Amino acid sequence: MAQLMVHGRQVTYDYDTAQNMLYILFEANPSATFYADVPDMPGVMLRYRISDESLVGITVHDGSNWLAADVPQDAALRQLVHTFVRQLDPQSVDRAS
Repeated sequence: MAQLMVHGRQVTYDYDTAQNMLYILFEANPSATFYADVPDMPGVMLRYRISDESLVGITVHDGSNWLAADVPQDAALRQLVHTFVRQLDPQSVDRAS
């Protein structure tokens, strides 16, 4: 697990190479959750807490397909996490304004 700050928000992420999955979390241990597919982004799902339907994470299937090939994997993962959080997390947008 690695951590980043994206527009003032602490983000934890992990890339599982065996499963080719990228997991991005906005909190350490979210309680029960459900997923929703992101339109026009095959394999990308938003993860919501059941109790209040707040966004707690992003899961990316086939993560290597999204990684930039011309930079080291660690840097490519950081770039990808930043991109997904900026595009898909409304709180990230609010904090940037």
